[in-house]
Amino acid sequence: MMNSTYKIFTVIIFTFAALLGGCSDQSKDSPAPPVVVQVKVDKIKTGNVEQRITAAGQTSVQKLFQVTSPIIGVIVKFKYFNGDVINKGDEICLIRTKESQAAITGAESLLKNAVTPQQKSEAQSALNAAIRNSNEVKIIAPFTGILTKKIKNEGEVVAEGEQIGSLINDASIIFIANVPAQSISKIRRGQNVYLKFASREGQKFLGTVKRIEPSVNAVDQTIPVQIEFNGEHKIFEDALFGEASVLTGRLPDQLIVPLKAVLHNDETNTNSVFLINQDSIAYSVNVNIVQKSDSTAAISSPEIRKGMAVIIEGSYGLPDSTKVRVVR
Repeated sequence: MMNSTYKIFTVIIFTFAALLGGCSDQSKDSPAPPVVVQVKVDKIKTGNVEQRITAAGQTSVQKLFQVTSPIIGVIVKFKYFNGDVINKGDEICLIRTKESQAAITGAESLLKNAVTPQQKSEAQSALNAAIRNSNEVKIIAPFTGILTKKIKNEGEVVAEGEQIGSLINDASIIFIANVPAQSISKIRRGQNVYLKFASREGQKFLGTVKRIEPSVNAVDQTIPVQIEFNGEHKIFEDALFGEASVLTGRLPDQLIVPLKAVLHNDETNTNSVFLINQDSIAYSVNVNIVQKSDSTAAISSPEIRKGMAVIIEGSYGLPDSTKVRVVR
């Protein structure tokens, strides 16, 4: 009985092993399922494209008044704050010598502590004399402007020549763009300009080419181009770094794709996009960039046309001829 049970158990083990072996061999012979990559696409469109020349630069204030103290003293009046408009002829601040301020402070203390009518009268006379004989300077605005870089406040001591703030004429603020010399022939006075600054993320400012300077920077071969702001620009800073994009013309009927569809190869310095054929196979096509903006690129290639599906997400690192599935 025992031998019979042992034989049955042995047969079951060998049968199970054979089944496993067969499954293993079958899995080795079966081809692996193709890898399908999920991607998002957009259609290649056509449209008119603005031709632009982009150049870095910075703001420059042409009319600036440095508010400095002509004496060693105490600021006794300074009611303005950064961003406030001060009209021409208005008093910016009042500075009094330390000795005069000490005399006034002493007289004010006597008046405060006076008890009898005689004490009050004498203290008031002393205060009036201290104010009348005080040595003080009023700093007057030479033009209507905006106060910036205020670094001193009422009650603070200032040294002779020490800066208190700055007064700028906002209409005198321009942008100096350093345009590459090889592109300067396309720049004309009166051309429209888009301006943007890293410290003003998400904001664009409009300007106009005002003047092309005759000098060339020998180091980087650029030519300064003066750009004046249009409208109420809200830029009140000197030497604020930014970027100018000068509109030099328009190109009609260009093939346009989202900028994120374009892949750049740093090794070969080439650009490409991934298209999808009828069998859902992605393939790479080299393209030339005609012009690009913050979100789109105008491209050219004999292999592309309007209406083709171009991959906008999922193409980075994608091997050529990969099976893809479009998702929304």
